[in-house]
Amino acid sequence: MARHTPVHAYDFAEAESPYFKSVPRPASFSLGTGHMVDLAYLFDNDLFEPLDATQTKLSDTVIGHWSRFAATGQMAGHGLPGWKRFTTRDPYVQRLASDRAGRTDFAADHHHAFWTALATS
Repeated sequence: MARHTPVHAYDFAEAESPYFKSVPRPASFSLGTGHMVDLAYLFDNDLFEPLDATQTKLSDTVIGHWSRFAATGQMAGHGLPGWKRFTTRDPYVQRLASDRAGRTDFAADHHHAFWTALATS
Protein backbone atom coordinates (compact mmCIF):
# COMPACT_ATOMS: atom_id res chain seq x y z
CA MET A 1 0.00 0.00 0.00
CA ALA A 2 2.86 2.39 0.85
CA ARG A 3 3.93 2.30 -2.81
CA HIS A 4 0.67 3.93 -3.86
CA THR A 5 -0.47 6.20 -1.05
CA PRO A 6 0.99 7.85 2.06
CA VAL A 7 0.95 5.39 4.98
CA HIS A 8 1.58 6.01 8.66
CA ALA A 9 2.01 3.03 11.00
CA TYR A 10 1.83 2.91 14.78
CA ASP A 11 2.25 0.55 17.69
CA PHE A 12 0.00 1.49 20.58
CA ALA A 13 2.21 0.36 23.45
CA GLU A 14 0.68 1.72 26.64
CA ALA A 15 1.72 -0.74 29.37
CA GLU A 16 -1.44 -0.45 31.46
CA SER A 17 -4.55 0.53 29.57
CA PRO A 18 -8.18 0.78 30.63
CA TYR A 19 -10.02 -2.51 30.56
CA PHE A 20 -13.56 -3.25 29.45
CA LYS A 21 -16.11 -2.23 32.08
CA SER A 22 -18.35 -5.25 31.46
CA VAL A 23 -15.61 -7.92 31.63
CA PRO A 24 -13.84 -8.93 34.86
CA ARG A 25 -10.15 -8.00 34.79
CA PRO A 26 -7.89 -11.03 35.37
CA ALA A 27 -6.24 -10.68 38.78
CA SER A 28 -3.33 -13.03 38.15
CA PHE A 29 -1.59 -11.17 35.32
CA SER A 30 -1.44 -7.89 33.43
CA LEU A 31 -3.06 -7.81 30.03
CA GLY A 32 -0.85 -4.98 28.79
CA THR A 33 -2.14 -3.39 25.62
CA GLY A 34 -4.87 -5.44 24.02
CA HIS A 35 -6.44 -5.23 20.60
CA MET A 36 -8.58 -2.09 20.13
CA VAL A 37 -7.64 -0.59 23.51
CA ASP A 38 -6.50 2.51 21.63
CA LEU A 39 -10.19 3.28 21.04
CA ALA A 40 -10.48 4.26 24.71
CA TYR A 41 -7.93 6.99 23.97
CA LEU A 42 -9.70 8.25 20.85
CA PHE A 43 -13.38 8.22 21.76
CA ASP A 44 -15.28 9.11 24.90
CA ASN A 45 -17.28 5.92 25.31
CA ASP A 46 -18.74 3.73 28.00
CA LEU A 47 -16.96 0.50 27.00
CA PHE A 48 -13.76 1.06 28.97
CA GLU A 49 -12.72 2.08 32.46
CA PRO A 50 -11.98 5.83 32.76
CA LEU A 51 -8.54 7.14 31.81
CA ASP A 52 -6.23 8.32 34.57
CA ALA A 53 -4.25 11.59 34.28
CA THR A 54 -1.29 10.00 32.47
CA GLN A 55 -3.57 8.16 30.06
CA THR A 56 -5.54 11.35 29.43
CA LYS A 57 -2.33 13.11 28.40
CA LEU A 58 -1.57 10.29 25.94
CA SER A 59 -5.17 10.49 24.72
CA ASP A 60 -4.70 14.20 23.99
CA THR A 61 -1.58 13.38 21.96
CA VAL A 62 -3.28 10.59 19.99
CA ILE A 63 -6.33 12.76 19.27
CA GLY A 64 -3.96 15.54 18.21
CA HIS A 65 -2.25 13.25 15.69
CA TRP A 66 -5.52 11.96 14.26
CA SER A 67 -7.08 15.44 14.09
CA ARG A 68 -3.99 16.89 12.43
CA PHE A 69 -4.02 14.05 9.90
CA ALA A 70 -7.71 14.59 9.12
CA ALA A 71 -7.14 18.32 8.60
CA THR A 72 -3.81 18.30 6.76
CA GLY A 73 -2.77 14.77 5.79
CA GLN A 74 0.22 15.10 8.15
CA MET A 75 0.53 13.24 11.44
CA ALA A 76 2.92 15.63 13.23
CA GLY A 77 3.03 19.35 13.92
CA HIS A 78 1.84 21.91 16.46
CA GLY A 79 3.81 20.46 19.37
CA LEU A 80 3.16 16.81 18.48
CA PRO A 81 6.03 14.30 18.32
CA GLY A 82 7.51 13.76 14.86
CA TRP A 83 5.98 10.97 12.79
CA LYS A 84 7.50 9.94 9.48
CA ARG A 85 5.65 8.13 6.73
CA PHE A 86 6.02 4.36 6.43
CA THR A 87 7.73 3.38 3.18
CA THR A 88 9.12 0.14 1.81
CA ARG A 89 12.63 1.60 2.13
CA ASP A 90 12.07 2.98 5.62
CA PRO A 91 9.36 1.00 7.46
CA TYR A 92 8.87 3.65 10.15
CA VAL A 93 6.51 2.63 12.96
CA GLN A 94 5.59 5.24 15.57
CA ARG A 95 5.38 4.05 19.17
CA LEU A 96 2.51 5.62 21.10
CA ALA A 97 2.82 5.29 24.88
CA SER A 98 2.86 7.61 27.88
CA ASP A 99 6.48 6.75 28.68
CA ARG A 100 7.90 7.35 25.20
CA ALA A 101 6.78 8.36 21.74
CA GLY A 102 8.87 7.97 18.63
CA ARG A 103 10.26 5.34 16.34
CA THR A 104 10.09 1.72 17.46
CA ASP A 105 11.65 -1.41 16.03
CA PHE A 106 8.32 -3.11 15.58
CA ALA A 107 9.74 -6.38 14.22
CA ALA A 108 12.14 -6.79 17.15
CA ASP A 109 9.62 -5.63 19.77
CA HIS A 110 7.09 -8.20 18.58
CA HIS A 111 9.55 -11.03 17.89
CA HIS A 112 8.83 -11.14 14.16
CA ALA A 113 11.69 -13.59 13.45
CA PHE A 114 10.33 -16.05 16.03
CA TRP A 115 6.79 -15.98 14.62
CA THR A 116 8.04 -16.18 11.03
CA ALA A 117 10.10 -19.25 11.89
CA LEU A 118 7.04 -20.91 13.44
CA ALA A 119 4.93 -20.15 10.40
CA THR A 120 7.47 -21.64 8.01
CA SER A 121 8.29 -24.79 9.99
